[in-house]
Amino acid sequence: MINIGRNPFAASFATAIDSAATWNKLKDGGAMKIDGGCYCGRVTYTAEVDPHTVTICHCSECQTLSGSAFRTLAFADERTFALSGAPKSYIKTTESGGRRELYFCGECGTPICSSAVSDGPKAYSIRVGTIRQRADLPPLQQIWFRSAQAWVTELAALPTFQKDASSNFGEKAD
Repeated sequence: MINIGRNPFAASFATAIDSAATWNKLKDGGAMKIDGGCYCGRVTYTAEVDPHTVTICHCSECQTLSGSAFRTLAFADERTFALSGAPKSYIKTTESGGRRELYFCGECGTPICSSAVSDGPKAYSIRVGTIRQRADLPPLQQIWFRSAQAWVTELAALPTFQKDASSNFGEKAD
C-alpha cells in the first residue's frame, strides 16, 4: 500500500477526490468500497479497491476492446469482488502471452472487468467507467504509454462543452 502522505501525486489526488470522508479513508491507506454495473443494469457488482492503483492503460488491446484511446482500471481482490447477473465472457491472449477472461454484459455490451485465467488467487481489473463512485477514483499512473495515441497528451487544450457539442455549433466553448 502506498502511503498517501509520501505519494508524489497526493496533492492532485486530494484535489480530485470529491468527499472529505473518502479522502480521510485514503490518506490512512484504506480500501474503498465500490459498486457498479453495466448500462442496462443486468450485471452488477460490489468490491473493495485500492484507489492508489487506479491506472490508465494505453495498450492496443485496451484501445480495441474499449473502443477508445485508453481504458481506466481499478483493481479488486477476489475476496472482496462479487459479480451478480449473468455476464458473458471472452478469453484473450495478451501480448505478453498471458490469458485474460473479459466479462461483459451480454445484453448491452458494457465491459465490466477482467481477470487472469489461472489456478491461483484472482485479482479483477474493473472498468472505472462502470463504478458508481468513479469521481472518487482518479488515475495515478499510465501504463503501456508506448502505445498511447500521440494526441492523448493534448486533450486539455481542446475546447470543452458541458453537453453535446452538436447543439453548440457556432457557439464558443467553455
